[in-house]
Amino acid sequence: MSYTIQKGDTLWAIVKKEYGLTNNTDIANKVNEVAKENSIFKLNNIKAGQTLNLASNQNVSKPITSQAPVTAQATAPDTATKTEPATTQPTANDNMGKKFDNYTMTYSQKDQDLWDKATTDVVAHNAGHNEISAEVNKQVTAFPKFDFAGPEYEKALKAKDYQKARTVYTTGVMKLSKDAIANEDTDKDGKVSFEEYKKEELAGAKKMGVDDSTELQEVMQRSFKAIDINGDGKIDSTEQASVYAAMDENAQGEMNGKIAYNNYKGISAGLGDPDNSDAISKKIKSAHKFLFENK
Repeated sequence: MSYTIQKGDTLWAIVKKEYGLTNNTDIANKVNEVAKENSIFKLNNIKAGQTLNLASNQNVSKPITSQAPVTAQATAPDTATKTEPATTQPTANDNMGKKFDNYTMTYSQKDQDLWDKATTDVVAHNAGHNEISAEVNKQVTAFPKFDFAGPEYEKALKAKDYQKARTVYTTGVMKLSKDAIANEDTDKDGKVSFEEYKKEELAGAKKMGVDDSTELQEVMQRSFKAIDINGDGKIDSTEQASVYAAMDENAQGEMNGKIAYNNYKGISAGLGDPDNSDAISKKIKSAHKFLFENK
């Protein structure tokens, strides 16, 4: 079937509606598939009037995950082992914000490379698109997690010392947040304005080959609004920390002090989606309330 892009459409919104998907990870994976199928290499660079070829709904592969929380990590079906993916843990002297940026850029590129190869495999070997997509999803799920809380958090949880666990967790996520804020805060007021946020986002988009556009501007505005909990026009360290906490959730809805790449991708893409930003904003507000308001 085909779909004609309308003004204001995003690939995320199109895929979510046309395929009836609700889980962020499934939507993000299907967005990649549709982009590859239609030779779209810059996900936010689509134009009204453009026609997309969409696989028939009957041929859509069964979602990799069940209906899980919006930030749940995708898992491949019938996986032989339950080994936890490796983690990348920064040392105390690292700028955790820059290390997380490097982590997300590295694995975003690896994700892109896997889908590029998958598209080639489908054509070159006449392989089944759904099987290859499932294999790509499986590999992406196995990407290392970014560990910001460290072993002390796990030790405190195992000891059921939940007060210590909360302290260690909050310290770790605030370290990550403050570093990230400092990296974007050009006027050094301790917060990130929309202009500072936009500059950083555009730089990241350029590295991924995405051009500035009206659609991208709208995505950035929605994302910023969702993160700016108190509506003062600036993102402070507690608000940014709440975003990271919202990214840290496993399939059971538990926080483990680590951010899986798929969770990062799902939250980041969903923030700018008009159909999903409100739901993600609620998760960010919930994390903020838990970490900083319920003492």
